[in-house]
Amino acid sequence: MAKDLRDFLTELDKKGELIRIREPMEDGHEIFTILWELSQRKNSPAVILEKVKGYNIPIVSNIFGTMDRFALAAGFPEDKSYKFYRDL
Repeated sequence: MAKDLRDFLTELDKKGELIRIREPMEDGHEIFTILWELSQRKNSPAVILEKVKGYNIPIVSNIFGTMDRFALAAGFPEDKSYKFYRDL
């Protein structure tokens, strides 16, 4: 289990479940559109928007977008069904 968000993001990156968008983002509409498109896809990756104009920190989204990522964050076994987690 990851000790903090940075550690968790490193784990996701190693697993190929994280994308980094390094281009500067202009406004909320552009950010919303990217995040909306990702939310509509099954098993979409976690995302870091690294350069958001007007802010000195990145935006991180969709880190719990799959059951396996949720399990990884919580220290649960991966590759289990929704019913497994529901019945815990």
